[in-house]
Amino acid sequence: MLSEEVKEMRLQHMSLVPTEGACKFCGQIAAIEVPEDWLDEEKNEYATEMCKCPEADWYRLNKLKKEKGRKRVRSLFERDQSDVVREFLSSAVELIADEDISSITVKIDDVTKADIKTGSKGGIRVERTDTTKQMEE
Repeated sequence: MLSEEVKEMRLQHMSLVPTEGACKFCGQIAAIEVPEDWLDEEKNEYATEMCKCPEADWYRLNKLKKEKGRKRVRSLFERDQSDVVREFLSSAVELIADEDISSITVKIDDVTKADIKTGSKGGIRVERTDTTKQMEE
């Protein structure tokens, strides 16, 4: 999130310039400090993240939920799955966070399965199941 980037820049004493940004939802103008090279779109995104209107609150929480869900997908599937598979699972995280779907189970291969859904605390739960079978005849 941009608010985290700005927070980190402040901690590192990087140069920020005073400017304004507008909430995407309520239009409230906010006085903000951001890097000089940020475009108006980034300024407005940052102002939206900082706004206290109900729509911005929901947007901020949903954006954070998506970021955490994508991070969980990377953590569980980066070592042995292709970029295409990880992109697909990240897209599923987006759909679940936006409440377009409630859950998805993907059989990646004969061994690996991914299960993504909304967890009991409202976050995105990403589960990986690896199954191995042994048989003798």
